[in-house]
Parts: sequence; C-alpha cells; structure tokens
Amino acid sequence: MCSRMQLLRVFMCVVGGRGVFGVLFLNHHVFGVKQDIFHFQQNRDPSKEQCDSMLLSAPWTTQYQAWSDPTLASRWETVQSVRKLCFSAIQHARDEKRVTDSLSSNLHIQAHPTIIQALVPLLEDTTVAKTMLHATLLCSEVQLTADSSLPAPVTNKDITSSVVISVEPATLHKCPRCWRYQSTTAGAHCTRCLGVVSLHSKPSS
Repeated sequence: MCSRMQLLRVFMCVVGGRGVFGVLFLNHHVFGVKQDIFHFQQNRDPSKEQCDSMLLSAPWTTQYQAWSDPTLASRWETVQSVRKLCFSAIQHARDEKRVTDSLSSNLHIQAHPTIIQALVPLLEDTTVAKTMLHATLLCSEVQLTADSSLPAPVTNKDITSSVVISVEPATLHKCPRCWRYQSTTAGAHCTRCLGVVSLHSKPSS
C-alpha cells in the first residue's frame, strides 16, 4: 500500500508547476504529514485535536543539505522585496482609480542591474501563467529595465532606493480563463489559455 509520504511525493510532482497557489496548497499537506508523523512517534491517535499544541512546539528535522542553495535563497529574497514594492504601487494606483485590481495592471520595473538579474530567470520560466514573474507579481504584463544610475541595494530587503515601479492599466482584454488582460479579442482566451484548452479538448486515442 502506498504510504502518505509516497503520495506526497507524487502530489509534489503534480502541483510543482502551479505557482503560488500550488505552494500554498502543498504547505497545508506538508503540515498534515508532519502532524501525523509526530502523533505516531508519540504513540498518540492522530485524530486527537489536543495533540495539535504539542505539534507546534515540536522541533523540525534537520534540513536536507542537498536542498540548501544560498544563492537561490538570496535571489528569492530580492524577488520578495520587489513583489512587496509592486503590490504597494498597485494599491496606490487602485486608490487613485487608475486600475481596478492587480491583474488589470501592467508593471514597468526599472531597477539596478543586480535586481534585474534576480528577476530575469522568472521572466524566462513559462511553466505557470505567461511567465513565473507574471504569476509572482499577479499582473498582466511586466517590463524590466536595468538602470545603472540607480544605487545598488544595501541588502536584499532594503531595495527601495534601487527600484522605480510604474503602474499602468492593462491595454488588452481580460481572458475568461486566467483573468489576466492578455487577450487580443474581447471574450476570447489569451494565447496561453487557448493552447491549454485546445490540448485538453483533444479526444484521447
């Protein structure tokens, strides 16, 4: 019989390309697995809710060293900082009634080259949405411009003076499937969704 941990590995492969929502959903299941492991190690019934408080105080196992990537961790910290600034800029644009929500926004990120360097790999990753960067920033379009005249970031979290973000309303039509404004025709699917729908509508051989 397949164990829950084995099922989790399969689940990780399935949701691995579903971006932010897949990560959040996966986190919930990882917590459930860790919960069951703890209960069984304590010879307790996993259904007992009173064990939950003990789980929260239990130490986690040592991180698998092969998964440790300081360079990736540093780059993702920069991405998170940019994301925070973008959300703030989008909210400001919403307050001024220039856009209705994040998906109706087109972003132009002008930043120091080191920050652009951290964002480019996400712009080249097309496993989710139009690119991973579009999914991360929850926007319809994003343009990157490296500007060496901007000061280099002090740390990955202190990048405010190294980034200039412009928010403009989306110019294309809203896709009825992904809700991003990337359709050239009103009511029609965007190019990516059209490909997905066509792929899944093909009769199985």
